[in-house]
Amino acid sequence: MNYHVDIVIDQPRHKVLEYFQDVSFIPEWQDGFVSMTTVHGEAGQVHSRNELVYIIRGKKTVMIETILDKDLPDHMHFLYEAKGVQNWANNYFIEKGDKTIWKAGHIFKFTGLMVIMAPLMKKMFMKETLRTMNMFKLAVEKNIG
Repeated sequence: MNYHVDIVIDQPRHKVLEYFQDVSFIPEWQDGFVSMTTVHGEAGQVHSRNELVYIIRGKKTVMIETILDKDLPDHMHFLYEAKGVQNWANNYFIEKGDKTIWKAGHIFKFTGLMVIMAPLMKKMFMKETLRTMNMFKLAVEKNIG
């Protein structure tokens, strides 16, 4: 399953990227975020791996985030791995005057029961991605002023 979504953030790209890379800002825009721990490499660098912990619908969810490519200010790509799913998340940041266009492409690979359910859930995944991106947008616009 794959899809692309994008939003416009009413702040310059350099400010958007400051917040995008700030781990302390994650709770402002990612529901259920508990912690992020670097488990391999140097935090924030290509090939580093982080353990992300969330509480989602009352259950602990753990995933591994790997930074696959980082060429800021233009793009930053990740691989997220959790039980039954891999998600390649390709993020592009396009400067448009004093605004930023955030384009996100997602490719999912599922195992187990999720293989059967995934096609039925594509709209839900896209909606959740847009909701999270909009939460980031609102948090950045509110905090920068």
